[in-house]
Amino acid sequence: MARRALLPACLLLGGCYAEDAMPLQQRLVAAAVALLLTVTILELVRKRRLREEYSWLWLLVGAGIAASAFVPFRYLVLLANSMGSDNPPAAIFFLGFIGVTLLCLQFSVRLSRMTEQIKNLGQKVALLEAELERRRPDDDGPTP
Repeated sequence: MARRALLPACLLLGGCYAEDAMPLQQRLVAAAVALLLTVTILELVRKRRLREEYSWLWLLVGAGIAASAFVPFRYLVLLANSMGSDNPPAAIFFLGFIGVTLLCLQFSVRLSRMTEQIKNLGQKVALLEAELERRRPDDDGPTP
């Protein structure tokens, strides 16, 4: 009965999280997503569609998702409170957003570096072709 009296107060305050863990269904979904991501990454590496140097980052993301399924809920509440939020799921999504933003930044830096390398290689190929044309004897005249 005390719990029923507490519920409206929790709703007014923005939510109370008295449980010690996430609901089982949420844990199962998080574990399934982590397992699916891990299997997908390993399969992409095996088929050589994803390089090993990038796979560790994605495997780390999968491990983080798996860990979030088994972290006691009170620690998620502590994390949310330390970030100034009363809503643990919102704090987790915010951390995920920050992670994806950093991932996009890293890939943008790599893309910029590769674009510069491709431009330099194209210029070198053009110079080599011009040198070959310059050294090639004229084939305009009749051959003996």
